[in-house]
Formats: sequence, structure tokens, C-alpha cells
Amino acid sequence: MRWPDFKKAIKRFLPVFFILSISCTTKVTIKSVAPPEKLLLPARRIAVAKFKNDHGDTLRALLEAKLSSTTVFGKRFYILSDRSDTDKLLKEMVFEMDYGNAQKAADIGKILHVDAIITGTILSKRVGTHRYYERRTECLDKKCKKRRSYQVSCYSKEASFSFIPKVIEVETAKLLYSNNYEATATFKWCEDRRPSSIPTDASLLHQAMEKAVERFVRDITPHEITVVVVFKKYNGENPEAKRLVKDAISFAKAKDIDKALSLLQRAKRLDPNSYAVFYDMGVCYEIKRDFENALRAYHKAMALLSKPDEDVYEAVERTQKALAAIKSLTSR
Repeated sequence: MRWPDFKKAIKRFLPVFFILSISCTTKVTIKSVAPPEKLLLPARRIAVAKFKNDHGDTLRALLEAKLSSTTVFGKRFYILSDRSDTDKLLKEMVFEMDYGNAQKAADIGKILHVDAIITGTILSKRVGTHRYYERRTECLDKKCKKRRSYQVSCYSKEASFSFIPKVIEVETAKLLYSNNYEATATFKWCEDRRPSSIPTDASLLHQAMEKAVERFVRDITPHEITVVVVFKKYNGENPEAKRLVKDAISFAKAKDIDKALSLLQRAKRLDPNSYAVFYDMGVCYEIKRDFENALRAYHKAMALLSKPDEDVYEAVERTQKALAAIKSLTSR
């Protein structure tokens, strides 16, 4: 084969080889848990009190629904006090909620037997529509040799919402957390492509409110995450250990994690210095949500590294966070 023909053959073959090499890797999806973005509340039972400027208790109801429906591995993270109990107490005591008084909120919380109270202030609720133009082009003959450009009227409806929640610890009357949360929701349409329905001001504002509430809840609640990881190929010289790791990955892919772990344990005894064996064990333990053993395996894999490996470092960090979140859940 002449050299030019050989180069052409190589160019045709390399992409195929690259695709095949990627397909040989075994990926697996892991469900883990991440800690709150901002603050883990030292509380289990909480009450959501009224928010200033929350006419109709819309924000309060949305926040209660989001907190009560948030689960970690199927277990509710917070237990909410019944809203009617809070309102009844305030009414009986002729007690007006002072949104800036942490001590007063803590006093209410003690009577309700909760660990923390969430209250705050709605800063703004706005809905506006502005007009703008988009350019269109249309053909003036069948072959579209002649065209014309024209403008159409379009509209952008935007709702914005912002609020400041305050999380108050009942036992100490301490303000644990407060921040400003803002969100927007937008709907656009043009006169020549008018939709069958246009959201009302109230529905669009509710969408913006939902976004702001979700950000707040994510900041104070652990949340499940999905991570895609790749099993490591055996990096040692023992042929039997290599076979065992390969079989273990096949069983893991078939979701028989116990069998995969059994094979990896045998491979570990044959070659205790292979970081890949320990890393793959960590992946299997993580799939089983056994984060303690997963972290031990990942730490061992990291100790055996001969060069940096981002997969191993990320696995250690991810598992440490998951373990902290799980411990906070089980200790409540």
C-alpha cells in the first residue's frame, strides 16, 4: 500500500477505534446526597409563620408544601408544625407577629414545641409587559427569488418576586440564617404566532415565587443528586486479578452489586496495591449507599495513586459530603 493510501486508511480507522475504545468503558449511575448549599438547620421540627406582605399566605403555603415534600432517600427531612396550631396560638394570645423580633418568634416556637421557626418579609411582587419587534422575511414568488422583510409586534411578560426568609432557632432565639432570594418568570409571544393561551399575571408570579422558594429550600435542605461514574480497568500485573475485576464490572453492570463486591474482594487479596480495585469497590459500596465503606475504599485508592486522578478525588469529596448529610438525617 502506498503511503498516501495508508494515511487515508488510518484516517478512516482512527474515528472507529476511538468510538470503540469509549464504548468499552463501563459507566454507572449513582444516586447520592449532597448537603445544603448554605446551612444545615440544627432542627427537626419546624414551623412556618406568617410573612410580612404575604396577603393570602401564598408564600407561606408554598414554602410549607415544598419543605414537607422534600425527602432524602424517601425519608422526610423536616417535620412541619400544623399551620392552624400556629395561627390559633397567635389569635388566642392576641399576639401580633413581629417579623423582625427573633425573641418573640422563639417564644411562639417554644409553645408549639418546634426547634425552629421560619418567617420573613416579601420585598417585591411585580408583573409587567413590554412590547418589542422581531423581523420576518417572506417570499413574494414561488421560487422565492423576491423577498420582503417586515416587522411584527411581540410582547414579553415578566414576573419578578423577591423575599427575605429568616430562620430562627427556638432554644436560643438566634437568627440562624437570612438571605435575599429573587426569581423571575417570563412568557413571550408575537402577533403572528399568538399562543392559544397567555398566562395570567397571578400564574406567572406564582412561577417566579416557586423558583425563589426552591432556591431557599435547597440552601437549607440536603438534596439527592445523580452522578455518572466510570469503573476503572485493572492497572496491575496479576492476570487472575485482572479477570476478577473485569467480571466484577460485568456483574455491577448487571446490577448484581453483591457479586461484584465479592469478586473485587478476591482481586484485592491477589493484588492489594491496585488503586483501581479499591476505587471500583468504592463505586459498588456507593451504589449500595454504604457511604462509610465507600469512603474507606476511596481513601485507600487515593493512597495507592502513582499520579493524580480526578475521578478518585471527586469520589472522596462526594462521599464525604453524602456521609455528612446522611448522619445529619439519622441523628435527628
